[in-house]
Amino acid sequence: MHEAARRKAELRQSGPSLFIIHAGEDKEPFVRPLYKALLDQNLSEEDIFFDEVSISEGENIPDKIITTLASESLKLVTIVMSNHLLDKYWPRLEYEMSLFHQKKFHPIWLDQNTDNFEAFSRKVGNRFPLLKKTLAHRIQYDNIAEKITGVAVKIVQSLSEKCHPGR
Repeated sequence: MHEAARRKAELRQSGPSLFIIHAGEDKEPFVRPLYKALLDQNLSEEDIFFDEVSISEGENIPDKIITTLASESLKLVTIVMSNHLLDKYWPRLEYEMSLFHQKKFHPIWLDQNTDNFEAFSRKVGNRFPLLKKTLAHRIQYDNIAEKITGVAVKIVQSLSEKCHPGR
């Protein structure tokens, strides 16, 4: 079997293997391009939980999110940390549910700053102290287009490591 097809079959198991936590304000400038870049890296729609694709009309949104975050098939949570996300209820709940279910994180810090993310780092540390201890991709809003493919590649690599430890 072709390597990409085999990987997709293994990842699919019984639900998404990747969950994207984000604020609505970051959907257009970053999350949709990230989702497309992940698809370009041979992940399928079924591999990725992205709310606007993964939740169908008529579905109970909280139940779908909670069930997905508790699923054994979910191997990695990407949290797109931005000033928009810091005080939002749902992303915080998704983050806490991910912690509760001991999911691995691939954080992305999204900001526009001139201080090498110093002030943003303090904000993240005040609201999400455990995430501050995890190395994150740091992306300036004006560099999204040039960074998005590299971020997707790293996420797929991290996901592959979670599915195949020791490789």
